[in-house]
Amino acid sequence: MPLLKREPEIWPANLFGEPGGDTVDPVTVRASAALHRPPRPALVGGAARQPDRWWVAHTRSRQEKALARHLLHCEVPYYLPQREHRLRAGDRWRTSHLPLFPGYVFFHGDLQDRLFALRSNVIVKLIPAASPGELQRFAQKFGVTALIDRESRRYRDLGLGPSRLSDQHWLDKLAEEPLLLRMPLARCQGKLSIGLAEDEWKAWISSPTP
Repeated sequence: MPLLKREPEIWPANLFGEPGGDTVDPVTVRASAALHRPPRPALVGGAARQPDRWWVAHTRSRQEKALARHLLHCEVPYYLPQREHRLRAGDRWRTSHLPLFPGYVFFHGDLQDRLFALRSNVIVKLIPAASPGELQRFAQKFGVTALIDRESRRYRDLGLGPSRLSDQHWLDKLAEEPLLLRMPLARCQGKLSIGLAEDEWKAWISSPTP
């Protein structure tokens, strides 16, 4: 099987703002980057349009990049973090780029974008990302430090380092910056979970945090 080239990890490229810069609104960034989709109306059928939110798409095996290409074509903001993987084939080294979280793609949009994503025919399940209220309840139970990924690139880009932020400030920051979450935190069947892997979730919660 040929190695797939590296797909764009993120669209638009400034979806999370510039390194070290201020937080940006994904809706505003999307509006400025979209070339083919007209501005979305504030009212749909006489009612207010559903607000945009983050979604976690659980895909079929090895279909993460296919979904990313589909979302890019539909101009739906998405994030597919990847890692470099090197393997030896005879006397040559080959490099591939694999999803950092196999089986998961993150995208930001409303219910219409949800339908666009489902039309890719590679999604097993869509999981709404955790809301700020759920992050609050999670932090009350496990502590806010269990949510923060201090090894993430976004953490370094923002220059957070050792921080004396209060728990509430951290929760506000995490709600604005989903890349700071230690893992893809999602709501599944009324509970907070990492995708559908309950055992992985329990192991993650019990692991020591820096």
